[in-house]
Formats: sequence, structure tokens, C-alpha cells
Amino acid sequence: DNPDEVWASLLPLASPTSLISAAASRNFSATCSLLIDQKADLAHVDVQRGRRWGLVDLAARAANLDGDWRLVTQLLSRGCQAESPEAVLHLPLRRGDVALGRHLLDLGINVNAETLVRVLCDICAHGVTKSAALLIDTLQVPVNSTSERGETCTDFALAWHSWSTAEWLVTERGGAPANPSTALRVLLDSRGRDAEAERLFARLRALGAFEERDLLMAAACRGDLVLLGEVLAACAEALGDVSCTPPLVDVALCHGHLEAALWLLRRGAVVQDIEQARADALMYSRTKPGLAAKVLASLLPEKALGHFGGESAEHSDEELTPNATTAGDTFSGLRPEVVGGSRSHSSLGHLV
Repeated sequence: DNPDEVWASLLPLASPTSLISAAASRNFSATCSLLIDQKADLAHVDVQRGRRWGLVDLAARAANLDGDWRLVTQLLSRGCQAESPEAVLHLPLRRGDVALGRHLLDLGINVNAETLVRVLCDICAHGVTKSAALLIDTLQVPVNSTSERGETCTDFALAWHSWSTAEWLVTERGGAPANPSTALRVLLDSRGRDAEAERLFARLRALGAFEERDLLMAAACRGDLVLLGEVLAACAEALGDVSCTPPLVDVALCHGHLEAALWLLRRGAVVQDIEQARADALMYSRTKPGLAAKVLASLLPEKALGHFGGESAEHSDEELTPNATTAGDTFSGLRPEVVGGSRSHSSLGHLV
């Protein structure tokens, strides 16, 4: 950054405007000051790969690499405006430099809440909570505004496992995921391994962010008997229409969770595709022969039970897991007459 050398090398036909964009892209503040004094056009715009770059944009990109923001502040103080002001503001905020972000705003960088939604989503994805607070509280970016993909900043924080930022959004600013099913999948994948994810799941569930059907399906997909028992106990009185039964047994068998499938069958869960359910149980019969035999015994017609290896459908829940919930849980699709923890042959006839 040697302005005297630049000035000495200028040819008579070279204009200051033709050189200032190159100087700005290299963050040469002294050279840019010289060229501005020589009447360089501050409104000069470069077009690179279809994108417009003003002097502030070029200087900010270079400043983000070397940490020297003097040229950016100098250009803004002279009235120069960025072509993509939200992108310029995003650079220091993503690093958590809220003080610099506020300084750029004080210098008059022209941003609005609508253009900052993407910035907020990216900052929350990277877990920079203090920068998110600046955008939400100072610039009034709506916390539940959605990006072009239809996702809120809470969705981004959850997807990138930025648990502390996601918890702050939910508890302090009323944030909510726009795609609850995706958020549920992300949280359940981390449940039991991360205390923050566990706490956030409980918080969102208490706020009613997840539907009971989605919780049941996710639990069956993972073979989570604890969550199945919790949800069934909570919605036993609310659900009663057999026609609305989620295919819990089918899903559990499809994913190889024979223990969960048998637990559900003992409580009268309806199998929607009996042939596919038998095929899934047979597929896992070599690795889990005992459980597969009990599941197949429950899926076979009553008259065939006596010919299936002598297995009996009379059993207790203690054989499955110590975390099984109390007997008598019912939900949509469970036969109301099932009140015990075991199933008789005759009560399974409706599954065929």
C-alpha cells in the first residue's frame, strides 16, 4: 500500500476511478485515500460473475481476511454505500464482533429487516447468540421469519446443533421451528448424548411444538420404548379413533425394532400391512430369533399358533425392558378392551 508509487506510475490516460477498485479489493486504505483526493468515483461498481461489487463490498471482503476495517469505515464515512449491505454487516457479526457491527450501522450502512433474514439464519446456525440478539432486538428482524427454503433461524440452529443459541431463541425470544418433523428428528438423534439437546427437546415438547402422531412415529422408528410409553400415557384420553392409527408396528418392524413391535402388539396396536409385517419379522429372525418368533406368533392366524414352534403369546412386559410403561396404555388404534400388560390369542384376531 504505497500511494506515492501508485501516483508516480500513473499514465496520463489512467484515471483514478479505474484504479480504485483494485486498491479497495486489496484493502489499500492509503492508496484509496489518494485516489479519492484525485476525484475517483466513489459510486464505481465492478461486476464479477454477475454480481455487483461496490468499493465498500470489495474492501469488506479484504478486511474480513486481514482484520483491518479502516478502509471500510473510511468509505462509509465519505458517503459510499455497499451494493450488498447485509453481506458487509454479516462478516463481522458471524465472527461475533458486535461492536464493529454496531459501528457499521452508526456509519449509515443501509440494511433492512427483510434482507437480514438470511444473515440471521446463518449466524444462528453458527451459534453466535450475541450477534443474533443484535439483529433481533436492535434491527427488529422477526425471529420466526423464514428464509427462501421456508426455515426459521431456530431450524438452522437445530440443524447445526447450536443448542445454546436454539435454546435462547426458544426460551427468550419465542422462536419456533417451521419444520417440526425435521427438528424432532434432529433432537431425537442427539437425545441421551447431549444434555442441552435433551433439555431443548423437553422444552419444545412442553410448548406443543410436536404433534403426538409425529412423536409416536419417531419413537417407533427408533425403537424408543421410553418415549412411546410417555406419549401413549399422555394422549390416552385424547385419541380414540381407530381409523387414525399411525402404523407404529409396521414402522418398528421395518427398522428392525422387534422389541418395540412386540411391546406395541401386546397393547393392541393395529398392523396395517400384515404381509409386509410378517416379511419384516422373518428378515430379522436369524439375528433375533426369540423376538421374531413371538412377533410372528402374534401376526399369524389364531388357528396356526399351535404349529409355530410352541411359542405362546402369553408373556409379561418385564421380559422386554425394565423401562416399559405401566400396562393399560391406550391410544388411537389400541383396542379399548386391552387393559393388561399381556395379550391372549383371541385378542389378536383383529390383526389378521
